[in-house]
Amino acid sequence: MTKNSNNIQYSSFFYIFIRLYRLLFGPVILVFLLIAIALNKLSSGIIPSLIFWIIVISLIEFRYIDIRYLNGLTKDCEPATMLHWKNYALYLPVCSALIWMSSLVICYILNN
Repeated sequence: MTKNSNNIQYSSFFYIFIRLYRLLFGPVILVFLLIAIALNKLSSGIIPSLIFWIIVISLIEFRYIDIRYLNGLTKDCEPATMLHWKNYALYLPVCSALIWMSSLVICYILNN
């Protein structure tokens, strides 16, 4: 599948990579990072947190690319709009922050 939008060519590999990262790999990485933070398995607490927030930001950016250039869909298989992206860009960091803080609390409880 090749999409020509704004004179940019997207290969099917790029299309599949964006979708897989946004729907599968990104969230799985976030879960593993939250577990690592909660169990304090990595040597420095700031590194997994930094990677966590980089992944959250990348998920927002990839969703933008998906909607803007790759005709992204909603969970109901309807065309996604920039309003969907704005909601995603608002709710993902808020939910991520709550879950991230919960993992820090678990880490504190387990280490005391």
